Amino acid sequence: MRIFIKENWFKLSVLVILILACVFVVYYFTFWSANKGQGVTKSQNSPNDSCAIKGNINASGEKIYHLPGCGSYSKTQIDESNGEKWFCNEAEARAAGWRKAGNCR
Repeated sequence: MRIFIKENWFKLSVLVILILACVFVVYYFTFWSANKGQGVTKSQNSPNDSCAIKGNINASGEKIYHLPGCGSYSKTQIDESNGEKWFCNEAEARAAGWRKAGNCR
C-alpha cells in the first residue's frame, strides 16, 4: 500500500481535489442557492386562500399572471419586494395591466 501511495501521490491528490469540488457543488446547489433570497418575501402560498393567481414579472419586465393548473404555476414564485403580487381573479389581474401566461389557455 505504501508503495502504491508513493508512486501515485499526484493522482491521489487530484482525486481528492475533484471529490472536494463535487462536494462543494452539491452543497452550493442544495443549501446556499435554495436559501439565497432569505429576507426577501418570496412565496409559493397566497396570503389569502381565495387569491391564488400569481402575478409574476419576467426578466424583460413583462407582467404575467399564472392560474392554478397552468404549466408554470407550481414553479413560479412571487417576490412581493419586486412588485409581484397575488390576484383573486383574472379581471383584477387584467385591470392592473397583467397578461395571462402563454401556457395558460
